Amino acid sequence: MANAKVEDWSFYGFSVDSTLYNTENYAYFSRPEHNTYFTPDTRNLMVLNSPLFIPDSGYTELSFWRVFNLGTDDSSLVEISTNYGSSWLPIVSYVDSNSVDYWEFCNLSSFAGDSILIRFRYVCRADTMDTLMPEGMYIDDISLVNYMNDTLFSDIADTCYDVTGLSDVDYMYRARARDNLSNLGEWSNPVIATYISGVVEARLPRPYEFTLYQNFPNPFTIKTTIRYTIPKSTQVSLKIYDITGRLVETLVNSKILPGYHTATWDSKEVASGIYFVRMEAGDYKQTRKIILVQ
Repeated sequence: MANAKVEDWSFYGFSVDSTLYNTENYAYFSRPEHNTYFTPDTRNLMVLNSPLFIPDSGYTELSFWRVFNLGTDDSSLVEISTNYGSSWLPIVSYVDSNSVDYWEFCNLSSFAGDSILIRFRYVCRADTMDTLMPEGMYIDDISLVNYMNDTLFSDIADTCYDVTGLSDVDYMYRARARDNLSNLGEWSNPVIATYISGVVEARLPRPYEFTLYQNFPNPFTIKTTIRYTIPKSTQVSLKIYDITGRLVETLVNSKILPGYHTATWDSKEVASGIYFVRMEAGDYKQTRKIILVQ
């Protein structure tokens, strides 16, 4: 289940909605009806139709994009069943939760060797009589991915890796670095790759948070590249300041679409020294130190 589709699910109190979504032009949506008793476990469920087997090898992860705006005492859960729905184990739960769009990653390695069902559940309190109804919950981009054993990633010393013998379908991969003391860094964001007759075409999923990365190279002589990610369309400013706080150059000052972006600073008009690049996008603010050596 690299990317779950509508036909993979059964809906009880959920619907497909295009009001708020991430990449699929729709999301799975649930909310209580105004002044209506919402019976838990029967009406507000979204259940996977067929069990999925979790391999013994590698690392299996359930990921999805979500927005929650729950009412008082309401809760939202993600649950797993290993006995075809006779009982359910919550792996994610939220109560009285409100959140902006966010990616959730759930480690399913504890279910290795089992066939599982997955369900999303919206639980409304019994006396749903609020004057202001909660907006509910939105779920999008549901994926279940089995990553290969860590040795495949940590033993790659070159910048490329040949992949052969795969079926012509979509896969996901990610990477992390290991230093000379065997310390492992954080996993990168997943990358979706389409394998077609020995040719792998990679495409990045939509980023789930604002990020300003360290420039590269750093230190640098004339030009340096600054990478940043935008999860939703917003006004972005990217500016260079000197050590006294004086504005040196504005690299970006416009509305930017979601995605992965780069900006290049050509510093041939300024002197060597320490500078700062600052990114502002809505409530997000981040500054990185950059070093120019002429």
